[in-house]
Amino acid sequence: MAKVPLDGLRIEVPHAASSAEVAGRLEAFAQDMAQNKFREWGVSIVRHGETHLQLAGRRDGTHFDAEVRAEDRRAVVSLTGSIELSRLKLTLAGGVQGVRRRVEDELAATLREHLA
Repeated sequence: MAKVPLDGLRIEVPHAASSAEVAGRLEAFAQDMAQNKFREWGVSIVRHGETHLQLAGRRDGTHFDAEVRAEDRRAVVSLTGSIELSRLKLTLAGGVQGVRRRVEDELAATLREHLA
């Protein structure tokens, strides 16, 4: 098994929503992550104020923590943790950078959907 670190991944997506709107949209994004995209990871969501959420997921040797914040005109997701996967899957995904890019792309696309 190989471990791919997620530390330092930062996704920024612009938005034009009001504070109240962005709070609801970030909540919808977090729920989508917890109930759909990473359901089997047992994702927990903790709210720290109106526009700051913390997500955590664990499964086997994989774990992640995500800080989700609304800033001026952008939403930011900062990740830590690591993904454990077979060497074959790592190779097929394009190595460490390929896995990190796929994680970043998936989170950014889902966040864009909820902020649109």
